[in-house]
Parts: sequence; structure tokens; C-alpha cells
Amino acid sequence: MAAEPGDANGFSLARRAWGVVGRLWRIGSRLLSDRLFGLARRLVEEHVRVAKQEAARELQRFVIAFSLMIGSVIFLACAFLMINLTMVMAFHDLLRLNWVLSSLAAAGMDLMVVATLMGIAYWMVQPPYMPKTKEAFDKTMEVFRDPEKA
Repeated sequence: MAAEPGDANGFSLARRAWGVVGRLWRIGSRLLSDRLFGLARRLVEEHVRVAKQEAARELQRFVIAFSLMIGSVIFLACAFLMINLTMVMAFHDLLRLNWVLSSLAAAGMDLMVVATLMGIAYWMVQPPYMPKTKEAFDKTMEVFRDPEKA
């Protein structure tokens, strides 16, 4: 192969320029991919952080709700063992009810208290409402608005 004019090594100036352009393209694409991977990494880190916070909040709510449920069962047992005897005797003596009606009235009052505690526990295990979710979404979107801030 004959050398082109002005080139001792057999490569033309156009080939050299194309090689420089190719190297610059590879360097630029690496920089761009590093920037995009950095942004994606920060986005994933933010998602993980927000997910951990939400999981901790949900676990805390679950523990409180579970404690209320257990507490209501314990209250039910204690109420039937200790308090009901006093209530039944009071209903029998003060209201002149027979023993069966006195026992039913005391059990009804206990069930109202237990139902209230169970209702509070059920309300606490419901999923979070929109403001918490929107707040987490806004924190995540800050990475797109200002990547250096994240």
C-alpha cells in the first residue's frame, strides 16, 4: 500500500483526525455514563433511605397496634376475673337485677371497652395517607432538580 502524500507512516491526516475524534467520543461517553450512573446511584440511595424510614415508621405503628391488641385481651381477662365480680354485685344490690342480668350488663360494658381498644389498634395499622407519600416523592425528586445537593 502506498503512503499518502505528507504521511510517513501510511496514515492520512483524516485517519488521524478520525482517531482523535473517536478517542474524544469514548472519553465523553465515559464521562456522560459516569454522570448518569452517579445520578442513578444517588436516586437509588435516596429511595433506599426513604424506604427505610417508611419501614421504621410502619414497624413502630405495628408494634403499638399489636401492643394495644394484646393489652385489650389482657384487659378482657383481668376484667372478667377481678372487676366483673364487683360490677355484678353492685348491679344486683343497687339496681335489684337478678344475677344473670347483672352479669350480662357487666360483660356488655367490658366488650365496649375492648371494642374501643381494638378499633384504635385497627386504625393504627392502616396504610399511610397521601402527605407522607408525597413528602417522600418530593425528597426523591430533589435529586433530579439538583444532583449535587443529594
